[in-house]
Amino acid sequence: VQCSTFLPGLRAVSSRNCTAESIPATAGSTQLVNASTAAHWFDLPAFFQEANRVLCSNGVIALSSYGLASHVFIRPTKSAELHQALVHVYAMEN
Repeated sequence: VQCSTFLPGLRAVSSRNCTAESIPATAGSTQLVNASTAAHWFDLPAFFQEANRVLCSNGVIALSSYGLASHVFIRPTKSAELHQALVHVYAMEN
């Protein structure tokens, strides 16, 4: 992820390449755990346990793939807003 290329004003953004089941971050220190087109390879129970360990309160797990086949909200506090945003983005691509 090259955040500085697209969002040069963000200084607190960092990325790590790691296995899904062993994230090199301190417990409760992460706002976003993201993986694109990879979750089908994960040991999902171990991944969710590890992601929950590193996420701060109200942190987000974002797993994406091609298209808008389905999405699941584990903590659906903003699910309607996110759903509309996803529908809008995928509609622009087609």
